[in-house]
Amino acid sequence: MSTTWTGAVPIAPYRGSTELSETAIGGYTMGMLSKVLKTGVAIKAVQVVKREASKPENQRKAQELVAKLRQQRPGQR
Repeated sequence: MSTTWTGAVPIAPYRGSTELSETAIGGYTMGMLSKVLKTGVAIKAVQVVKREASKPENQRKAQELVAKLRQQRPGQR
């Protein structure tokens, strides 16, 4: 039995199993990578929205939209 760290995460391929498989370890790594990438995309989207919302012409359009919606009766939305 080796005591050196191999970098493998011990994940069983199915519930109750004690055997490890490369697909279980690879699936864990790819799932984690997918979550990290999705987080990065979400962060970038928030940055773009903040940048666009700070522009005066977009603020004016948003105010006009809110005013228009307030003028409509609640049953017409």
